[in-house]
Amino acid sequence: MVEFAAVLLPIMLVVVGIIQFGLLFNAEVTLTNAAREGGREGTVYVYRYGTTDTQTTNDTARCTAAVQSTTAAFGLLAATSPHFTASSACTAGNRVDANTWVNGDLRITYSQPAGVVTNDARRNYRMTVRVTYRSDIIVPLIGALLPTDGNGRFIHVAEVAMVIN
Repeated sequence: MVEFAAVLLPIMLVVVGIIQFGLLFNAEVTLTNAAREGGREGTVYVYRYGTTDTQTTNDTARCTAAVQSTTAAFGLLAATSPHFTASSACTAGNRVDANTWVNGDLRITYSQPAGVVTNDARRNYRMTVRVTYRSDIIVPLIGALLPTDGNGRFIHVAEVAMVIN
């Protein structure tokens, strides 16, 4: 009985550590997929040409499409605070500068490659979607080994860059 008690604690610690690693790995893979889905949705969004749509309205619609597609791809991950924060619809207030939009933990950056003509729909621009997610650490010893935020959550970052059609 004493030997069992002496061996049980280290074995349980290893088992729980494996479970924690699996949860973090799952979050990393899911977040990478979600960022890819958000980037894809933002690059294939169809705009109305020849109307009064401006680059700002197109970027707002693209940002909203990217946020909605990203959160839809979260699967079992929590798409709410404190793990992930973003409003479902982007507004002009999410615009940081001419080429950057930030909606909570989702950041969209546009870059215009050399030789690409400036246009309101940003055709042939490169769009980068960066998603940040915070995972809870359930094993205290692992939390001491990993970099965490002020609340003890591990921060995942996934980033994808795609060309806008």
